[in-house]
Amino acid sequence: MVTGRDRLATRVVYAWLAAIWLAAAVLPIAGAGALHGFRSVLWLLAVLASGASTPWRGVRVSVSLLAPCAYVAWYWQDTHVGFVPSTVHLAIVIAREFSEVFHHGTLADPLQTWLFVWLLTGAYWLVSYASRRTVLWLFYNAIACAGLIALSSMAPVKSLQAAVALLAVMFFALAVHRGGYRWETRALARVAATVTSILAVAGGLVAVFPHRTFAGAHAGRGGQSMDTSGLVTGYTLNDAQLGGSLSQNSRPVLTLTAPEPTYLRGQTLATYTGQGWISAPLTDSQMQSEQLDQLIADNGFTGLPARSFDETITLLSPVDTSDLLAGYEVTDVIRLPGLYDGRFALDTVQGNIQAPRLRPGQSYEVETTVPTNPYPLLARIREPFAAMKRAIPLDVQENDLQLPSTLPKSVAALAQRTVQRAHATTEFEMVKSLMSYLQAHEMYTTTNVPTPTDGQDYVAQFLFQSHRGYCDNFSSALAVMLRTLGVPTRWVTGFAVSHANQAGPDTYVVTDADAHAWVEVYFPEYGWIPFDPTPTFHMPFGTGVTSQGGSPGDGSGQPSPTGEGHPFTQTHTQQTRDTLSKTGEITRFRWTVWAALSFGVIFALCLCAIVVRYIVRARRLERLWRTAPELALASTCRELLQRSLPRVGKSATLRQLWPLAQASGTSQEAFFAWLNEAEAVLYGGASLETGAELRLREPLDRWRRMIGKSTTFVDYVTDAVVLGIDRARIQRTIKDE
Repeated sequence: MVTGRDRLATRVVYAWLAAIWLAAAVLPIAGAGALHGFRSVLWLLAVLASGASTPWRGVRVSVSLLAPCAYVAWYWQDTHVGFVPSTVHLAIVIAREFSEVFHHGTLADPLQTWLFVWLLTGAYWLVSYASRRTVLWLFYNAIACAGLIALSSMAPVKSLQAAVALLAVMFFALAVHRGGYRWETRALARVAATVTSILAVAGGLVAVFPHRTFAGAHAGRGGQSMDTSGLVTGYTLNDAQLGGSLSQNSRPVLTLTAPEPTYLRGQTLATYTGQGWISAPLTDSQMQSEQLDQLIADNGFTGLPARSFDETITLLSPVDTSDLLAGYEVTDVIRLPGLYDGRFALDTVQGNIQAPRLRPGQSYEVETTVPTNPYPLLARIREPFAAMKRAIPLDVQENDLQLPSTLPKSVAALAQRTVQRAHATTEFEMVKSLMSYLQAHEMYTTTNVPTPTDGQDYVAQFLFQSHRGYCDNFSSALAVMLRTLGVPTRWVTGFAVSHANQAGPDTYVVTDADAHAWVEVYFPEYGWIPFDPTPTFHMPFGTGVTSQGGSPGDGSGQPSPTGEGHPFTQTHTQQTRDTLSKTGEITRFRWTVWAALSFGVIFALCLCAIVVRYIVRARRLERLWRTAPELALASTCRELLQRSLPRVGKSATLRQLWPLAQASGTSQEAFFAWLNEAEAVLYGGASLETGAELRLREPLDRWRRMIGKSTTFVDYVTDAVVLGIDRARIQRTIKDE
């Protein structure tokens, strides 16, 4: 016989399985850099699972409504005021941002966080609902695995590990299905055996097949030359798959107002995959909260002569970035639209400043610190790098010396051989010798540049096969070769701005052709110093570092007038779309939002109509129990037979309710006692005696609740609203009698 303890244990198992499954599904999104604060999301899922574990529907509903609101209020709490005033102000800001979506077509925080949390809560209850139904559960897992495959084709994520976790939870839930509500020794043994075998197979898969990055959606893979209509110069956040030829695109994207030009540093990445670069995995503690118009902690060059000035950047066209584009190094964000409470996040591992996506016409202002040609000072360091390695912080060693296990040993051998031939012992000499080698032995070009094949390393292909490429190739090669020597490096993308971009006094126009990539090298006494190994390019604040040690290339000290750019995939259709006016884009976005909202409103109204219909029917039945209990008994029994045995039809009898009664914990003796009394009333014409109504109705209510656990969401809501009231009325009646 199923006991209440068995049902409670099963409820707890399903509640936490849903939370674990959803966490495994969301983890790849966080790994791809699209979600920050993943650990706090786990706390939200834990709260939802705790609420779902309780047998009281009121608690479950309350937790589902309050937990998302409390999470958003806590996550965006203004620490300068009390929690209640901060929450009220937050609600006003969210309401204001709803109107911004329709007027300007922009979606920013905290509205973005609010929507995500509610979607996550809805997803949790959908998963919890599906986990109890075998066919629907298998369908959910098939959709999740398909989504992981699609996500892994667009961004480097731990798709295999996530898929293994999802399948493990799936089979665990199926094992619980088989055991049913009876947590007996035999059922527990089946569940344990199933889970043990799943974990053994999953662990073997993870050990045998290490994670690899899937190729992005680039046309012309296979090592052949890319058609020039496929890749054009421009800035993008997706650098997981590098390679391919470029065609020029001179679309103006922004203007820089500053007393002198500076490289605009955008995204810094620390993890090299063998195919491209991705963000290092970040924890909540590594995303530091900063305030507008306050000095940014630990930013700025250390121990170097430098000067500071303000820069204003105005967007002319949409730019694919969620990181702030600004000169070296940002020490203060003075003005930045789209922030809530004047706060923004700083990635303390890679130095990225998280910023809202701005629309054309908006501008922001920062204070930047620019060193005064640091290279001569670095060249005067005579202490060998082998002795200075001890001063490199542990977190820098952990994140900025990473290399994939598939990197060919020939890359490290070439780097070692190059520095030995140059007799380079200091860190600066090592950087200079490798830059000299790349500029002397590899050809700078944007045409006939191949894309690595599956399993082929991007840097190794450039150094030993193609010997041709542009900024991505040169900067990646320098960063990886230095890492093989134990020198910490980071890969940087942004825009190379020079005096050639000047359009007026203190004004520089930056185009897609100016998109660029370079390297940051960590020096123990001075921090992160930028270097540009691409021929004819160098940092504006220095004379450059080349094979001759002076100005690079043509000696102009400026980037090549032809430009180069950082590539991103863009078909002719996308180019046409980029030429549409800002008004047209916003209009389409508004129509999309209105269509989605209209669909949501219609769906909500239909759902409300169904719920109201069920509640009205339940109220009518309640009045019938008071005025004509015999008819109410007949109507309730007929409804239970229709819901539990939909295929039997009119031939069903009350005796066929026994499986439902047994599942709810009713003993056989109690069921047949109820059956005899009910049949006497319905078929024998006996009248209901005093107290018989409650004896007959209480089991029916319990069996209805059992069916509500395995039918529709509407039934679940109806049971929560109506049966809770009925139960309270029955209890009051029993107490009065």
